[in-house]
Amino acid sequence: MNRNIIARIALLGTGCAMLFLACNRNQVTWDGEITSTLDNSFADSEFSAIRNMVDTEGRADTAVFGKVSGTTGIYCPGSTLTVTVTSPTTANLVIDFGSGSNCLDGRLRTGKIRAAFNGKWKDSGTRVTITPESYTVAGYAFAFTEVVTFNGRDGAGHLNWTSAVSNAVMINPSNGTINWSGTRTTTWIEGEGNSDPRTFVYEVTGYSDGVSRSGLNFSATIDQPLRVELDCAHVVDGIWSITPQGLETRTLDYVGPSCDNQGTLTVGSFTTAVTLP
Repeated sequence: MNRNIIARIALLGTGCAMLFLACNRNQVTWDGEITSTLDNSFADSEFSAIRNMVDTEGRADTAVFGKVSGTTGIYCPGSTLTVTVTSPTTANLVIDFGSGSNCLDGRLRTGKIRAAFNGKWKDSGTRVTITPESYTVAGYAFAFTEVVTFNGRDGAGHLNWTSAVSNAVMINPSNGTINWSGTRTTTWIEGEGNSDPRTFVYEVTGYSDGVSRSGLNFSATIDQPLRVELDCAHVVDGIWSITPQGLETRTLDYVGPSCDNQGTLTVGSFTTAVTLP
């Protein structure tokens, strides 16, 4: 047989083999694991809400930011606020939800959030350390430390913050325990200057890791910036990539622009709708 023909046949065989392997790699078997995705989504949305409420209440207080003080919560109208000035540049804010306060995002919260400011919240570089006291949301009791650093304005003129949540534990007696840590950058893209916080919109980027209620370790990265609206309990738009230990990476697409509790989970060629907690 002609050597050129043999070479072409060999090359064709190699190409077919490579195509076969590539196709097989795309045929990911659905493993049925959605708990990591749902737990990461819930934790991220709640810690975004905590940062947003501390920012909203902090901006309304003279000692923390420089405006008129108030004793009634804005983010959670049924909550009460207490500010203690500890030095000319530091102050503590306590948001008390009592036995239950309904908030702008529709979630019921109980207990307290404590926020220690190391400077005026309007000053670039100021940090606030946020901790809970008997704090519950959606049946979960929270333990965590969240440190938020105000970065000032970015190149587009938008205010932005860096948030780091460490060793968060969320316990629901009926559903189990979520462990979560995350680092995110939040940029205020709409509503600055408006008096109605329901117009506030943020863009979030970053990553996280944790252990789901089923005991599975996972890591996650925001692939498409998340759109967070102050009056929505769930992320409105954006995409997460989540990798449970030993399993294929999957994506969670919030499929905006409406505020709802629906998302689309994709693993390889498999896609399914999911309801967010």
